[in-house]
Formats: sequence, structure tokens, C-alpha cells
Amino acid sequence: MKEYDLFEASRALGRLNLNLYGTASQTESYWCRVVLAEKERFNPKEHIHSFFELHLCLEGSAVIEVCGREVELNKNSYLLVSPFTGHKIISQSEGFRKFIWGFKVHDEKVGNVLRDKCSFGSVGNVSDDITDAVGIMLSNAAQQRFGYYDIIIGQLSYIYAMIVRDLCEIEEIRRYKKPASHIVDDIRGYISDNLKNCPSSADIAAQFSRSPSHIDKLCRSECGVTAVGLKKQIQLDKIKQLLADTDNSLDIISEMCGFADRFTMGKFFKKHEGISPGEFRRSSRK
Repeated sequence: MKEYDLFEASRALGRLNLNLYGTASQTESYWCRVVLAEKERFNPKEHIHSFFELHLCLEGSAVIEVCGREVELNKNSYLLVSPFTGHKIISQSEGFRKFIWGFKVHDEKVGNVLRDKCSFGSVGNVSDDITDAVGIMLSNAAQQRFGYYDIIIGQLSYIYAMIVRDLCEIEEIRRYKKPASHIVDDIRGYISDNLKNCPSSADIAAQFSRSPSHIDKLCRSECGVTAVGLKKQIQLDKIKQLLADTDNSLDIISEMCGFADRFTMGKFFKKHEGISPGEFRRSSRK
């Protein structure tokens, strides 16, 4: 940390949008920076947030009150405060430094376990690898050389994964596992909302942080078809609905349903329905 100004590096880190979409973590950041006791005064008033807040002590010590209970942070110890939990800083030593990260967890099962584990201000400990990861983030935020953002995201993902591993047992997470039927409902909704862009199997898998083969397995178990097969069903239903209920031209309908042109859509429709889109429209309005 000697090659750059630590305070300025922290400010640069705080200005970045570090949301971990597209990773297994699936978190949304509100802020992420290093707090330096010599540069800013702490907030002594009790306050709450609608998201998780990680306090990771890098140097010195501090006392934080959570739900009326005082906990002490020392180097390499951390406190994860759950959403809507009152907390305030009681005191901090000279030279106190902490990494602070406010974030929302989009993985419901992990979020539920984390709330259960940290509702009462439990303090955990981390290895030097985690504090080293903070140093790497600061260094890259300060220098902003090519690829710096991806490096920072990688380090933040690592910190998150290690905290979750420390707090959560795998069996606890499994208890909150989302039923396959709910996941497929989400997949169906994503395809419908993005039908115009004709999402591929890889696009769908990336959206849900799973492999294409896993997405296909889920779809087969609930719908009897792969993700691409499910997309075709949704396309077919959408074409029928637009033909029957609107006066949109075939060009407009083909675009809305993710086809290159009306002729490609016509071949697709006739293959599955046995008649052309025009014939279907006429028969549906008799």
C-alpha cells in the first residue's frame, strides 16, 4: 500500500459500481471503501440500513454496539450487520482502519442464512488473504490500469465467498434452496421479457449463474423440454396471442418475437402449427 495515497485510493474505490451480477455471488453494492480514523470522524448515533454492512478491521481496534450488545473489532476480525439492525460505533483507536462494504444479497437462501447468523452481532476472524485482497482492490482503484475493474470484482467476490463460507454451513443453505419449479418460472419470465432479443441457451444460463446443462436439466424436469424448447413454446404462444388480439403486421410480430423477419417466423409457425400465420389469424377471428 506504499505506492499510492491510501485515502485517495479509498475514495476512488468508493466511486466504483461494484455490483457482482453475473457471478455466483449476485450482490448489489451500496458502497465499498476503506475508513481511516485519522481522516474522518465516526458516526456515534445508532442507525440502520436496508442492506448488509461488512466491517472488516485492517488496523487498530474499535467497539461497535449492535442491538444493545457491544462487540470489539481487532485486526483481521469482522462484523457483518444484517439489514434493519440498529448499530453504532462506541469508540475506535488511533490508527484504526476498516474495510466497509454495504451490499444487498440477491441469493435468497444465502441471504436468509446470513440474517440468522449475524442478527446479534457475532464477530468472526479472517486470514491475511482477505486483508491482502483489500490491498489489491485499493492498488487497482488507485492506478486504474487495464483490467483493473475485473481484478477488483474478483477480489470482492473472494471476500464475499470467504465470509459466507465462514458464517454458513452447507446444510443450512440447502434448507433455503429455491424449488426447481420457482426457478423455471423465473426462467420463463426472463425469456418472455427478453423475447425480442431472442436469448440463447448461454444467455439464459448466464442470467441465472448456472451452466447451460443445469438450466436444461431444470427445464426438462418441469416442462419436458430444454431451455431452447421452452423459448420456442413461449415464442409460439406469443405469436398466437398477437395474431389473435392485435392488428400488428407480420413484420412487427416477427420482430417482437425474436425472429429475423416475417418469412423466418412464418416457416417456424407453419412447422409447429401446420398453417401459416395469416391462416391462423383469419381462423381465430371467425
